[in-house]
This record gives sequence, C-alpha cells and structure tokens, in this order.
Amino acid sequence: MASQSDHQATIIDGKAIAQTIRSEIAAEVHDLSQKYGKSHVNDGLTSENDVNQFHCRGHEDLYEGAEDDRVARFQDRFWDIEMKVDISMFEARTLWDMFYEVPVYGMYNNEDEGIELLPFDGHDDSSIISYTGSNYASNDINTTNGVPGLAVVIIGNRKDSQSYVSMKRKACAEVGIKSFDIDLPEQVSEAEVISRVHELNAQPDVHGILVQLPLPKHINEEKVLSEISIEKDVDGFHPLNIGKLAMKGREPLFLPCTPKGCLELLSRSGISIKGKKAVVVGRSNIVGLPVALLLLKADATVSIVHSHTRDPETIIREADIVIAAAGQAMMIKGDWIKPGAAVIDVGTNAVDDPKRKSGYRLVGDVDFHEVFKVAGWVTPVPGGVGPMTVAMLLRNTLDGAKFKIEQ
Repeated sequence: MASQSDHQATIIDGKAIAQTIRSEIAAEVHDLSQKYGKSHVNDGLTSENDVNQFHCRGHEDLYEGAEDDRVARFQDRFWDIEMKVDISMFEARTLWDMFYEVPVYGMYNNEDEGIELLPFDGHDDSSIISYTGSNYASNDINTTNGVPGLAVVIIGNRKDSQSYVSMKRKACAEVGIKSFDIDLPEQVSEAEVISRVHELNAQPDVHGILVQLPLPKHINEEKVLSEISIEKDVDGFHPLNIGKLAMKGREPLFLPCTPKGCLELLSRSGISIKGKKAVVVGRSNIVGLPVALLLLKADATVSIVHSHTRDPETIIREADIVIAAAGQAMMIKGDWIKPGAAVIDVGTNAVDDPKRKSGYRLVGDVDFHEVFKVAGWVTPVPGGVGPMTVAMLLRNTLDGAKFKIEQ
C-alpha cells in the first residue's frame, strides 16, 4: 500500500493482502496435516516408475494394542510373507500411515486391478480404498490425511470459467489443498450434475464443493446449488447459509467469497466499519445482497443503490464506505465520492483499448483516476478484489476441513 499525498488515496493492494492470507492458509494446512494426517504428497508410492494404482481392502475392527505395537506386528507379518510382486519401494510405516491403521498382511499383483493389499485377519470385504496418482477415495474410513480437499464442478468450455478454474487449481496447489476437477460437457443433464454433486457430498476427502457459474440455460442453478451439502458449501450460496446470513444472531457455516473478501480488505487496511455509513452499488445474489448483509452484521448503516434508485450519486456521496458491484464500467465518478471514503471496486469490465495487444483493458465500476484524487482508500482493477475472492475460497475450504476433521 502507498499513500502519495493528502489528495491521493491509499491504494489497497488486494494482490499483496491475498498473498499474505495464502501464506497463512498454507501454514495452517501444514499444521492440520501434521496434527491429524499422514503425508500423501510425493510419498514415493506413485512416482512415474512406481506402482500406478493399487487397492487396499480393510475392515474397521482393529485388533487390540498400541499403535506402535500394531505397526511392529504389521511389519513383521508383512515382510515375513512370501510376496508375488517386488515391493521394495514400500515401507511398512508408510503403508500403515497411508491407510490410517488399516491392518494389512500381504500383497499380490493383478494386471487388471493393480496391487491388492489384504487385511491382517483375512477379512476382504469391508472398506475399499483406491489410490490413483495423488487422488484417492474411500468409504467408511477417514482417509483425508488431514489435507483439505476442494472439488470444482465445471460444465462446458467457457474460456472465462476455464480460466477461473485454472486459477483456483494453482492456488490450491500453492497452499497444499487437494484439488478435484469435475469437467462435464455442455449437454450434460441436470440430473447428472446433481448426481455428481451427491457423490462429492459423500466423498470424505472433499471438504468443499464449488459449482462454477454460470450454468447452461437448461440447468436450474438454484436447484443444483441447493443440493450441495451445507457442510461443503464453500461458495456460501446454499439457501441455509444465505438464510442464516440474513438472520440476526445466526452465523452461517460459510460466507460468500467475494463479499467476505471485501470486508477482509477493509479490516486488513485498518478501516473500521462499525457505525459507518456504507453504500453498496448493485444488488446481485453473488455480491450486492450478501455484502450488504455482512456490512449490516458489522454494525454499519447500509444503503443499497440499484438501477431504479433515484439520484444515486447523492446517496453514494454520503457514504464512508462504498462497495461498487454494479457491473457498469467506470460509472462512479470522483465527484460522487465523499472525501476520505473507502472505495472497494468489485467490478470487472472489458473496455476497448486499441493500444493493447488484446484490444481491450479491464476496468472497474469506479473511475479509478478520478476517485483516486478524492477517496481515502481505493482498490484497483485488476489487483484488488479478484485475488481476495480466491483467497477466501481457500480459507472456506480449510475451515470446512477443520470442521470435519476436528469434530
């Protein structure tokens, strides 16, 4: 952040703040995995030259004894049995840790099914754990390894959606969150989308589910979003989460990412909300309405300006805090802003620019160069709210994992 003069706003560097938050999340993910989990990343089990796939059959009735004793007995039994496959790459402790105390006594190689591990007492039909690459799924046994998991469902080939999903995937990798991408064709049925959501609801190593919007016209957005388990609704748009957000004294499990990011920018910039006049420009379900509710919960006096508001500039000019989320390029001018106000620009609009190789440039809903001379704080576009949205998605996913793993 940098303040240049009394007549120039402090630029709120959302990119830098988001990077700080990502670093905090990465540290928490590491601590969570150290406390509750077993390492599954680069564990030597699935390198390019190692076994590509194996299955473990286990059961939940573990025999008596301390973990160390069980591991020792497991090691003795494992190494004493004649193997039909070279397993020198595996260590007994790694296998034990990998499968969360699933007792195992032997292996055999099957060309069709890969390598199969049989349970210590010979049972062969309780839980199935399959591991392919660095992804695995299970029934009845906690195989999260203490690592948060985020599943993103994307339908069709919209370039903007693909770009957002790619960005989220990279962000997950950066902080140590496991990423699951569910790519479905444009013509997929609504029933199939809901079926995939139900599968993810039941998958224990997925702690957050995000359905990338917009959806094709033949799919009911509200119906699909309402099928996401409220405990995995990291986008914060489940009707129950939104309903709790609207109720005094109730706390939703998750807050919508962009509105949450807006308030985080204010907080980390040292801008107090309590008792302030706040104006939200726009009333969308994704930003406008939920950010207004969040400001209200933070004890601001909140007004919403929308397309039918009379004399909007007069209302905006009274605000100590302005959240611009109308989707109208540079509609908010410098003389609309109260001197010293905090301005958070959520808008992302493409305008023609022949000087650019792309032929366009991105601008916000705020005329940045004018507002910069009047406001106390202002976010740029790009580099303001956008990075915070992704950071809040990571935060919600981590919180979802903590809720599940620590319960």
